[in-house]
Amino acid sequence: MDSVNTVRFAHPIERQFAEALTADGIPWLYEPRTFVLERDANGKPTEAITPDFYLPDQDVYVECTVQRVALLRRKRRKIEKLRKRYGVTIALFDSRDFDRFRERYGLAFSTTTPSQASRVSAPETPRPRLSGEVDAATVPSTP
Repeated sequence: MDSVNTVRFAHPIERQFAEALTADGIPWLYEPRTFVLERDANGKPTEAITPDFYLPDQDVYVECTVQRVALLRRKRRKIEKLRKRYGVTIALFDSRDFDRFRERYGLAFSTTTPSQASRVSAPETPRPRLSGEVDAATVPSTP
């Protein structure tokens, strides 16, 4: 399994997600596989997707994004193409999901840029997370 201290994450939200998984004792792998979605006439990949995480105990891939909701269409299209082509489902966590985690469980997820960070604060009285609650959130957000 990967470790938060040895992985070079593409975005801070991915590190925060990995830290939450590790804190709950959930094993994870970071970007373990790239799925080719389209190839050109010569067989060269022209479109692919690399899910951010694989949770082997749950046998689920997870994609974390903080793109604006309006810009998620392309990512959702790739996820659907992956499901149809390989039978693989990816749980998509977008900025709304991370905001709900932060509000509901007092987690330190931040979907802001560093310049916005001073305006974001955690709830004053966070409710402790129950064991396994992260697993319940693997349902993708609705568009």
